[in-house]
Amino acid sequence: PTFMRIILRYLALTIARSIVVAVTVLFALFVFFTFLEEIEDGHGGLSYALKRTALFMPSIGYEVTPMCILIGVLVGLGSLAQNRELVVLRASGLSRAVLAAQVARISLVGILLGMVAGELVAPSALTRATLMHESQVKASGGEQEAPQWLHDGPHFIEIGHAVGGRSLADITQYTFDESGVLREALHAEQARYQDGAWTLYDVRVTRLAGSAETPLTLAGAATEYAQLPWTLSLRPAVVSLAAIPPERLGLPAMAQLLYEMRNTGQSADAYLQSFSRRLVYPVAALAMVMLAIPMALGPRPRSSGGRQVITGLLIGLGFYLANQLTASLGTVYGLHPLVAALAPTLLLGGAAWWMNRRAV
Repeated sequence: PTFMRIILRYLALTIARSIVVAVTVLFALFVFFTFLEEIEDGHGGLSYALKRTALFMPSIGYEVTPMCILIGVLVGLGSLAQNRELVVLRASGLSRAVLAAQVARISLVGILLGMVAGELVAPSALTRATLMHESQVKASGGEQEAPQWLHDGPHFIEIGHAVGGRSLADITQYTFDESGVLREALHAEQARYQDGAWTLYDVRVTRLAGSAETPLTLAGAATEYAQLPWTLSLRPAVVSLAAIPPERLGLPAMAQLLYEMRNTGQSADAYLQSFSRRLVYPVAALAMVMLAIPMALGPRPRSSGGRQVITGLLIGLGFYLANQLTASLGTVYGLHPLVAALAPTLLLGGAAWWMNRRAV
């Protein structure tokens, strides 16, 4: 038992060192490219680009962690195989199952760290980065981020962005009658939720006259209000959270939003797909690692470290592209969001199971 603990410790240190090197190199590379993009955007100076890049770092770490762990495992096991150390370890009683379990334990630590960065730190950091960008763009007169839409009875609401948990900005509301004819267009600079009710500020209301058979005309001049009560059946949690893109919501906030949107009949496909994909994040990352084991123990143990890195990059990029493809196909062909989100992970897990079973 003591001898086996020494073997497992040596294996763990070798793979952990390779993972740390892979994380350091790839993370630094992605951060550098992000910094260059911020510089090229030209919305601010060097200080602005540095601050925005720093705010993007948690989400970058979240995105590159599975690929870095995959490359680290490939390089670590590849170096052991290249030096014939893996042959010695296997001859000393290290079975493939024990090797896979040890690699999974090491990888799980990195995966959990990536999840902490992505779910607890990244959402708030991305929100701050977005607010920085919006204030800078507003000052320069440029275009802001794409708005979010809500449906509340006869109202279709476009929300420019959420300033805070209970404050919205740049709201446009279109109201239709029972026959589907537009009756009113409302625009407000800001909305706040206080004392159990929404209030709109700097409001402009335009009312239309006509029917489905006759052209619409203005019913009168647009009316302006300094403030106006905003009657919605949606709870503030739905309105404020739905104004935030999925990537800027943590899993708990997204789960709350999905529950509220389901109860109020809102379309939550984009959020459900993002929630499902992020929920299976550790499973997908572990499937990548399990896929690396038969590749590292394959018939070419003397493959170079560069080959292992390229293999890991190709697998990681392939999985990323598969996620994007299934998301687009799900939107075009009306696939259930859970199917579109889970299909790449299930395929990757099936490939890992088949390759490991074949290698036994």
